[in-house]
Amino acid sequence: MTVAQLKLLTKMKKLIKKGKRKFATRKDRDYVSDLLELGITEEEAWNYILILNSYYYILDYRQTYSKNGD
Repeated sequence: MTVAQLKLLTKMKKLIKKGKRKFATRKDRDYVSDLLELGITEEEAWNYILILNSYYYILDYRQTYSKNGD
């Protein structure tokens, strides 16, 4: 986990604890259905985020591509 990622996670946790939390609404997905599929509530999802730390980070070795195919 990079320093920038760790800073972002720390900032997210502070906002969640202050009650400033909201799942983004997307046109292609319904987060409520996704949470139901996982078998968790919104509150449980926020609690899972609060327990995350650098030990939960898994490096993805798959090659990534830009939108233009490079």
